[in-house]
Amino acid sequence: MFTNYVVHGLAGEAADDNGLVYFSVLARYVEDNVRTWVRKRYGAIQDPRFTSVDATGDFLLGGEFKAPSKQTVTATAPPADPVEEAFHRAEAAPNRTEMMRAFATLFPQHPFAPLAEFDAAAHDTDPAKTYFALGVKFMDSGDHPMARAAFGKVLQANPKNAEAAGYFALELSYDLALNDALAAANSALQLQPGNIPALAGRGFAYFRFGEMNAARADLKRVTASSPTIPRGFETRANAHYYLEEFPAALQDFAEAIRLKPDYGVAYNDRANVYSTTKDHANALQGYSEALRYLPNNPVLWNNRGLENQILGNTDAALKDFGEAIRLRPTYSISYAYRANLYLEKGRFEEAIEDCNSALKDKNYVYWPDAVVTRGRAYLGLKKYKEAEADFNAYFAGGLKDANVFEWRAEARDKLNDAKGAAADRAEAERLTKKQ
Repeated sequence: MFTNYVVHGLAGEAADDNGLVYFSVLARYVEDNVRTWVRKRYGAIQDPRFTSVDATGDFLLGGEFKAPSKQTVTATAPPADPVEEAFHRAEAAPNRTEMMRAFATLFPQHPFAPLAEFDAAAHDTDPAKTYFALGVKFMDSGDHPMARAAFGKVLQANPKNAEAAGYFALELSYDLALNDALAAANSALQLQPGNIPALAGRGFAYFRFGEMNAARADLKRVTASSPTIPRGFETRANAHYYLEEFPAALQDFAEAIRLKPDYGVAYNDRANVYSTTKDHANALQGYSEALRYLPNNPVLWNNRGLENQILGNTDAALKDFGEAIRLRPTYSISYAYRANLYLEKGRFEEAIEDCNSALKDKNYVYWPDAVVTRGRAYLGLKKYKEAEADFNAYFAGGLKDANVFEWRAEARDKLNDAKGAAADRAEAERLTKKQ
């Protein structure tokens, strides 16, 4: 009901005779209506206080969205998602900037809050400074797409901002934009040789490209650094992790968390170490701890989903992947992981649908796995031509796997291609012996 009355207050029910909404008036409107609602609904006496904002003096939230009423208004039933409605009202408002700031202030935990903050920053007196602060905030909360966008805005204003350039490269790497990360890191290192975030970002990108010598050279320079702030320990810990120096990584993550006990990103990344070292109980606990602080981060839901999948908690994993997808509808890897679970459960059509969603992203790094999963789902539906086509696409990428040859052989058997099936089984046997 709090949200309901905030929405209606912003919509004009808390406006003055000129149609203006001030925070003090909105606060009074919400407090009075919540107090009345509690008394009528439960017969209880409460004294709710609006404490979302610390400010000296009053400030204007915005103009009316509809004509203010002189009458006492009984709020109507809340819409299906009143907070989302408030965001879209703010987007359409004549005083969009003020309303976006108000939305981010009133609903800081809502998934749309970062968008509102980012939108409003363009109209600040010093946008580059505001974007930089937002970039750091998004980075520390693990929101890589928003962080890279914010640091990108800083660099548009001042391409020689070495600190922003290093963070930009690091966030590109975390967001798997690997070629862009390498280019951005090289640019940052030209501005400032020894830029630790840039070295980390380049090292992580080289690692994912399989260029291990180049990756080690950069990451060793990162692990030789001497951080003093939580973010520095977190970055160095990840460098240790990529170098498989797991005790050192755990030590740095612990220090980052000691300095910043609500550092959700550090909890998540420490859980990655536990997962890699097959300490799955601690990994699951770590991802859950991270979600306490960052409940709107789809990466954390995806990671916990994968851990639940490893532990055989299939239903919990499906819920986690579903939440990751709800928070980021274009999250390819969560679609792919969920597709695998659907495949295991024999829910072939849902598996195909999720694979299709994953493959809409033309830059999806793990596309071969999604193509194979879809092919296996087609096998389950006895759609053998479609299955063969997907396995062919996998091999066209220059990849070879004994299991995929076996699955294509199965499809070719059903398509009466005995020669092709025999060749596939022979290749599968050869690869198995080679291993």
